Amino acid sequence: MSRVQIMHIRTTNKSGISTFIDECTRHGMRHVVCSPGSRNAPLIIAIDQHPDIETIVVHDERSAAFYALGMAQQLKAPVGVVCTSGSALLNYYPGVAEAYYQGIPLVVMSADRPVEWVDHGDGQTIVQTGVYENHIRYQVTVFEDNCDVEEVKKAFDLALNEWIGPIHFNIPLTEPLYGTVDQDWQQKPFFEHKMSLFSLADDQVEEMREIWNNSPKKMILCGQLDQNPALKAKLDELSDDTSIAILVENTSNLAGKHWVHCIDRTLAGITDAEIEDFQPDLLITLGSAIISKRIKQFLRSSTIKTHWRVGHAFPKMDTYRALSHSFQVGASQFVSALLDLKLTRNSSSFGSAWKQRDFTIQE
Repeated sequence: MSRVQIMHIRTTNKSGISTFIDECTRHGMRHVVCSPGSRNAPLIIAIDQHPDIETIVVHDERSAAFYALGMAQQLKAPVGVVCTSGSALLNYYPGVAEAYYQGIPLVVMSADRPVEWVDHGDGQTIVQTGVYENHIRYQVTVFEDNCDVEEVKKAFDLALNEWIGPIHFNIPLTEPLYGTVDQDWQQKPFFEHKMSLFSLADDQVEEMREIWNNSPKKMILCGQLDQNPALKAKLDELSDDTSIAILVENTSNLAGKHWVHCIDRTLAGITDAEIEDFQPDLLITLGSAIISKRIKQFLRSSTIKTHWRVGHAFPKMDTYRALSHSFQVGASQFVSALLDLKLTRNSSSFGSAWKQRDFTIQE
């Protein structure tokens, strides 16, 4: 039986703050970008002295938010960013909005003045509660003498499970701010944030089979995605069906010899007389944002009968004004489920026509 190692550390004397930071590490936050100030001193002390956290100092708050955003994107893990009170956290807003729409687990920790001093003329004091309300997955007030660990867990669940995005912890702090205390510390078990299993109900299976079999022109459009070899392999299997056109962008991180990789160039080679032949009956969208304005305009003016949207975030987003089904599941899981349906291969050459036009326009 292994012995649990106990370390002696010096941290803030505000017990709720030290508990809060320790809980954040249990949910995978191992890096924090700090924008120095005075009111956030207890937070920075607790963060800097924590054995499981690497601290990075970026003085300018707007730069700090994007620095943390980039780290979280590359690490595929929550990264914290901490600031002082007042307008400081407003400078994080562009980074927060980007994290919201990109699906990145940015953890904003803002120091605040005590609630009784808000709107009473105290310096560096604004209404901070709810400031990111329209672009945040969850927000929590953390108190310096008491940390609600269940609320912290709920926030990280929403940041890290299916619909990934930023969370905000607002932390009112009273003076004195620089007090410290010696503390025995030992590493606690990490939380595992597990994705839920996806399965299709019997009625969904039958409906999807009927739609698929009655759609001779099928298009799979891939938006922004992380590299995913499993998804690529599954799409390769589907691309053998000549009725399926697979369109990808550079940000999709996908490539296949039967797929269309330069969407705008290919669209430029389709004449007005041919447009209807290249419009899909069934549109399946994977991943997040599509960059090409031209494909958006093309599809919005198309007579799409069915649009299957795949992804956890923004399930009601109707980019092409034809949304009929929203599947809140990862792209790889969905395509795998689609292959398991053993759908009928259609004799249509819709996919081949798209690829041939892509090939021809390059000459």
